[in-house]
Amino acid sequence: MKKIKRISKSAMFYMNMCGLGENVPCRFDVVSILGNDIKLIKNAFEAVL
Repeated sequence: MKKIKRISKSAMFYMNMCGLGENVPCRFDVVSILGNDIKLIKNAFEAVL
């Protein structure tokens, strides 16, 4: 949960720096790579602030 909170805060900071409001949709996707096995998890978690 600590890592998700840090990622969420970083995303919010980036969005604010780019002039994007809180109403702009944002999602967090995760890519897992293990050898030749690649997995994409769309909308892996919700933002936590």
